[in-house]
Amino acid sequence: MSSDNIENNPNNLNREREPVTHSLLSTGVKAVLDQALQSYERLPMLEIVFEKFSQHLATAFRHLTSEAVDVEIVSFDSLRFGEYFKTMKAPLPIVVFKAIEWENLGLLILDDNLVFTFIDILLGGKKNATAQVKREASRGLTSIEQGIVKQISEIVLTELGHAFEPVSSTTFSLERLETNPNFATITRPGDAIIVLKIKIEIENRAVYMDLVIPYKTIEPIKEQLQQVFFGDKFGNDIVWEEMIFNAIYQIDLPIEAVIINKPTPLYEVINLKIGDTIVIDHVQHEDILIRSGHIALFKGQIGKVENKVAVSITKYY
Repeated sequence: MSSDNIENNPNNLNREREPVTHSLLSTGVKAVLDQALQSYERLPMLEIVFEKFSQHLATAFRHLTSEAVDVEIVSFDSLRFGEYFKTMKAPLPIVVFKAIEWENLGLLILDDNLVFTFIDILLGGKKNATAQVKREASRGLTSIEQGIVKQISEIVLTELGHAFEPVSSTTFSLERLETNPNFATITRPGDAIIVLKIKIEIENRAVYMDLVIPYKTIEPIKEQLQQVFFGDKFGNDIVWEEMIFNAIYQIDLPIEAVIINKPTPLYEVINLKIGDTIVIDHVQHEDILIRSGHIALFKGQIGKVENKVAVSITKYY
């Protein structure tokens, strides 16, 4: 068929354009969704919080195990809960926790090897074992394994609360322990979530856990998390505050004691000479005024300490 026939045949044009239009539409919708997801990622303070969290967690695990422990954040991603849900395979130790002040939920997913590593260390198992242990797919957690999972989870949630404390005082509490992902659905599949993958190195073993926080969970503190550094707008920089306080405390403030204000005509003041006496109507036990400039600060009783005139403060303004 010639090019003229193609150009003059509207049916051919429609057949050519249909797949292009469908492709552009699907690409456009995907771009809009991706852009909406990317907008959630602009929370600079959250990265600082998670960095502090990894440091606190390493210290807490060292105290628990008396071993050298290194905690590293492997990845910090934003994605849809439905996408992440597809990667979860049962059975998994899944801890559902609640941020009490924010009134919403999150997930802590522990690797089987992490649980068995802590069991070996805490209960006197084999040292320096590098073999990866897997639990049978049909078997749930034993009571001992559940106890270890809860102990680990409580430490993680406590340190997570400490890391968020400079931004917002929050208490993370363990709600329940699940092994089936279907029972750990805490948000809709299309909702955006934060997935923090954490690597824990202990006794030559590398074990992992995931921290999942829906964006709607941290919505109450979104404004604070958008700050670039601590104290950017909401003022929580202790060093800066101490510097300001010290500078203010070192300011010299002139104060004066005023016995009484006596209105006097200008001509009397002009005619005053050395030796003249100014008579005032101040009663001996009446309070006098202490001020700085025109600002009244205190009232007090005038007296004497050794060879100096003193004022005993009786009232604050």
